[in-house]
Amino acid sequence: MKKGPWRDLLRFTTQQWLEGLQQILPHVDLFIDLISQFESRYESAKQRERALDFADLERQTLHILQQQDGKTLAPSPAGAATIGDLRTCWWMNTRTSTRCRMRS
Repeated sequence: MKKGPWRDLLRFTTQQWLEGLQQILPHVDLFIDLISQFESRYESAKQRERALDFADLERQTLHILQQQDGKTLAPSPAGAATIGDLRTCWWMNTRTSTRCRMRS
């Protein structure tokens, strides 16, 4: 990978790099605009249907399991109560195909 004709195709000056960025900027702006519109419509549709997707579940779980003081990243009381079980669960799942059982 360190030698070959392809290396000459990938060599350019800082000025060429900046010019390339300027050339693609309108397309990047359009793409970001489309993503923002999609996000807005998707959120509206989820709210209308009262639905959640996996990312929503992840955010809600983090909200429950961490302190909300905005200064530190620390477990909430609920998070602290389950952290040992979660470590055991992670350890088991990364080494076997068994499911974890939380203590009652």
